[in-house]
Amino acid sequence: VQPHQCDTIHQVYMCVLNTLLQALSSVATAFLESEDLPTALRPAIVEHMVLVHQSVRQFSAQFAEELRRYNYVTPKNYLDFITNYKRGLTAQRQEIVETSGRLSNGLTKLVQASAEVDQLQKELSQAKVVVKAATQECNQLLEVISANTSDAEVKQKAAIEKEEALQIESVQIAQDKDEAEQALSEAIPALEDAAAALNDLKRDDITEIRSFAKPHVLVQRVCECVVILKNLKDVSWAGAKSMMTDPGFLKSLVEFDKDGLTEKQVKKVKTEYMKDPSFTYENIKTISTAGAGGFAGLWPGPDMRTVFPSNWQLS
Repeated sequence: VQPHQCDTIHQVYMCVLNTLLQALSSVATAFLESEDLPTALRPAIVEHMVLVHQSVRQFSAQFAEELRRYNYVTPKNYLDFITNYKRGLTAQRQEIVETSGRLSNGLTKLVQASAEVDQLQKELSQAKVVVKAATQECNQLLEVISANTSDAEVKQKAAIEKEEALQIESVQIAQDKDEAEQALSEAIPALEDAAAALNDLKRDDITEIRSFAKPHVLVQRVCECVVILKNLKDVSWAGAKSMMTDPGFLKSLVEFDKDGLTEKQVKKVKTEYMKDPSFTYENIKTISTAGAGGFAGLWPGPDMRTVFPSNWQLS
């Protein structure tokens, strides 16, 4: 491109640009002709609209160059811009009219309120007389309250004594709690042994017990304890065998929720089974490994038999 050709292209560009700006200005002038605008501000408003439209074109080109994303600016956008301006101008003028009306109404209310205040002043003077009479009645009531104060003091003293008694009981409760927690901490090794015993149980062990037509009485009593602690209805050898047919029975022993036992379940096992001196882990282990595992897993030893009542009372 030769220098004289560049000058020619620039001149053509400037000519086209000026023509475009004149066209935009003419369109804005025509559309705003029907609007009631100050004569001195009309050219500036038209110039501003042209400037905004052109700036959008320039920034759209910059947007496409930097981010490779395109925003198209059309004549329809320019017409919508002018239309929105006219709509906004109408809305603002309507808002100003409404605001002016509200201010006028407010001034009217202020005048009315002034008259009402004068009337209230008169009523206040009359009310002072009533208040004075009420004050005298209040003083008489205070005398009655003063007479009843002594009775209230007596009741307060009784309440203080009751509070002191409750504090003494709180100390005893805290002591009982410490003892229960101490007993529970001593029983934790038994719980750990119980978990180990359950982990040693295998499906073949369960099958062994279930195959007994009439098991040893201690093994049967272990199974009945499991039925009770699992809160099943049929507490018998038949009910225990039915329980052990469940494919998830062994898993249910490992995941057994001891904290969910009710006082009724614990009491039944203790009174009907655990009082038997022969019903011990050592005796059951000599008869059946699986029975001993179930015994240790769900009722882990004499330490837990000691903790259960204290733990229950604490809760």
